Amino acid sequence: MGKINNTKIDSLLIDYYTIVDQIQDEENSYNLFLEKLEAEVYIGLSILRITLRDELENLLHYIWRHNLSYLPKMMIFSFY
Repeated sequence: MGKINNTKIDSLLIDYYTIVDQIQDEENSYNLFLEKLEAEVYIGLSILRITLRDELENLLHYIWRHNLSYLPKMMIFSFY
């Protein structure tokens, strides 16, 4: 590159590679953000699933204990 030092092409190449580096940095930052968000959503959904499972279990035990006949007994265990 000795012949293009301090020329218009040299300055354009420097600008180009500066922009490419900025885009790469922003892409890396975006990817890290998405990975963190994905992990938080996964944890949130896991907690929600556990909570719903526990609430359903409590409801089904209540139905079973009180002999509520409008639900078939087989339905009580079909959610597990």
